[in-house]
Amino acid sequence: MAWRFAPLDLDEALQLRALQGLMQAVHAADPAAPADPREPEELARGALEGEQWIGCWLGDDLVAALGSQPDADDELVTAIAWLGVHPAHRRQGLATLLLHALRTALGGGSAASATVLEEQTALRACLQQAAGLKEWRRWAERREGRRLGWIKLGDLRLR
Repeated sequence: MAWRFAPLDLDEALQLRALQGLMQAVHAADPAAPADPREPEELARGALEGEQWIGCWLGDDLVAALGSQPDADDELVTAIAWLGVHPAHRRQGLATLLLHALRTALGGGSAASATVLEEQTALRACLQQAAGLKEWRRWAERREGRRLGWIKLGDLRLR
């Protein structure tokens, strides 16, 4: 069976449930990573407000996805809002393929950014190697009694 990459339509109930299931599986495998706490209606509304999703399917199973939206600091930059691969399908290059699909969809001249937690070293390495993003800045904040260290990555050509 072959991988199939396609835009996700979050108005479609089956695709919306598939994305939620993928998010839950990714978060269960990496509890340190922030979960996307949005309810189905919020995910669908986000898609109406500029979020775009690319999914990777294996048969009827959504095994990886990438969500993007305009960057809060610069709307001409596309922010990678969520990137995840189901634990059973990791280390097969799917995140890299999703990043290349995003770059292709944006065109060569568009810039991208992503914000990750310091401890998300594998995700950060993927974004730096596959997408060519470099560290822009770091900051820390407290949430629910826990210190979170954040890193914003982006294209150097914008600096």
